[in-house]
Formats: sequence, C-alpha cells, structure tokens
Amino acid sequence: GEEVAKEKRNFMNHELALTAGGPLVQEKLWYMVALTGTSSDIEYESLNGLPYISKGLSGIGKLTWFAAPDITLQYQLNASGSDIDNYETSGLYAEEAQAQYNSKNLGHTFTARFTPSSTSAVEVKLGVNNSNIDVKPMSGSEDEPQILDVNQGLYLNNYDSVDIYPRGRLGGSLKVTQLVDGFLGDHRFKVGGEAWRVSDSRDLLFTGPGDGYQYLRDTDGGFPCTAEANYEDCLGYTQYTDVGDPLGHVGFVGGAFVQDDWRPMSNLTVSLGLRYDIDTNVAGELGHVKQ
Repeated sequence: GEEVAKEKRNFMNHELALTAGGPLVQEKLWYMVALTGTSSDIEYESLNGLPYISKGLSGIGKLTWFAAPDITLQYQLNASGSDIDNYETSGLYAEEAQAQYNSKNLGHTFTARFTPSSTSAVEVKLGVNNSNIDVKPMSGSEDEPQILDVNQGLYLNNYDSVDIYPRGRLGGSLKVTQLVDGFLGDHRFKVGGEAWRVSDSRDLLFTGPGDGYQYLRDTDGGFPCTAEANYEDCLGYTQYTDVGDPLGHVGFVGGAFVQDDWRPMSNLTVSLGLRYDIDTNVAGELGHVKQ
C-alpha cells in the first residue's frame, strides 16, 4: 500500500508526411503520391530502461487515366512497413532475450469505371494484397536457447522463437448503379458483388539446439543453467519437436448486395437493401508448426 517513486514514461515521436499530385498529361493522365514516415522512441516503465524503438513508412501512389469520356481507368499502389526493436514490453524479458518485429504490406488495385449514360455506371475492381508479419530474436541467433529464471520470473539469453506469418488476398468486385426517375418517385438502384481468395501460413521455429529448447534456471536451488555445462546443470527444460503438422489456411470470402435509395418525395429518402455474405476457411498445407 506504500507509494513508490517512479519516473514517468519518456517518449519522442516524429512524423513526416509528403503529398504530391497533378497532371502528367493534361486532361488525360493524373497522378497522386502520399508518403508518411514515423518514428518513436519510448522508455516503458516495465522495460527497465530499454528503448522501444519503432520506425515505419507507408505510402500510396495512384494513376488515373481518362481513356475516353465514358471510361476511367485507375491503378493504385499501397505499401507499408515497420520495424520495432525491443518489441516485448512486459518487462519479463531481459535485454538479450528481446524480440524484433517486422511487418511489410504491398497491395495493387485496378479500377475501371464505365458511364454509358448520365443515369448509369459500372465499376470493376481487381486487387491483390500480400503482407508479412515476422517476430524474431534481437540477437539474430536461432541456435541460442531461451532460459527462464524461475527465481525472478525473467526470460534470459535469447528470445524463444522465430515467427513467420505471411498472408495474401486476391479478388475483385463489381458494382452497377442505375438511376430511375418518375416511377413512384426517384430511385438509385445498386447491385454488385465481390469475391476474394484469402490465404495465410505460419512457421513457428523455436530457438535452441535441434528443433528448439527452453531451459529453467534456479540459482537459489543450485541450478545455475550455464552453456559451459551444456545446460546439464539446469533445473529442467522443454524440448520442442518438429511434428510437421500444417498450419495454414486458404479461404474464400464473397458477398452480393442489392440496394435502392428511394425518394418518394423531395424531402424524404428511404434506403432499402439486402446483402448476402459467405466466408469459408479450409486448412491447407501452407506451413508447419513446431510444438
């Protein structure tokens, strides 16, 4: 119940954003580019002075081509990435047992818009997106094992695993809009659908000899757990075995909708709609886990 003096969290954040756009060919081809860079240096109370350092960069680029008065084509590129040092902020990890987080994302979107008349429009989109989230030891070593000090409840020597997690998304959508006037008021009908193939896989590789070990240290009990003794002076250990089981999924996500924005009078609009979605997820041989 006593108060303990504690310094407040220190942090320094920076952000820089740049945007540019305009015509490459007047009235025909336009571009837009936006970039954002961020950095953070945080001293969490639980990290005992270790800096939590995060750096990120994200951007979007877009080209719009007015191919004809009734046809517009557009390509959009999305990309982002981030790196975080000393990712585990719980304070249960010593400096040499910290993790590094890395993420990357790259997406492409193609859009075609067709307006055959002033009352109708068709939009088609195709897209592909791939991302990767990896967590690995700051030490860069997969051979050094992790040690858990049971007296302090502290992880030592190395981070426990290398976690590789890629994901993907591929598909597209179709939307048709039609305006109808004078039929019990004015209507804006929309009908469309989308379909996406989604996939993910995960490799969890534990650090240490062979397929991975985690050792227990109990210095108060006479178990110092040292590399010099080939870890035979440890209190105990957990051994990981590569069982070869797949840990991956391929799924299908789809949907269809119909919508009507009905305006029976000038000061009243009623929105009516129906949507149906489907989501399937099937295990596939996209990766494996060591357990």
